[in-house]
Amino acid sequence: MKLLLISNSTNAGEEYLRYPMPEIGRFLQGVSEIVFVPYAAVTFSYAEYEKKVQARFSELGIRVRSVHRAKDPARMVREAEALCV
Repeated sequence: MKLLLISNSTNAGEEYLRYPMPEIGRFLQGVSEIVFVPYAAVTFSYAEYEKKVQARFSELGIRVRSVHRAKDPARMVREAEALCV
């Protein structure tokens, strides 16, 4: 499993995840789906955060599945190709 860990998703004046997208693309080359942990969202819903992440990862052809929708989140994480927190 690959772990994609980014502590700063937006630089001042830039779109969400714009600055790390080239590196994310290289790191996740060959990955078709990531499992997303949306629990850092505090001013908007998990669903809104998932939508925002999916919009950006769609540029790389990667599907996003959020643990907040899973019946068994631990299993989802264990079986993930890549995990984005």
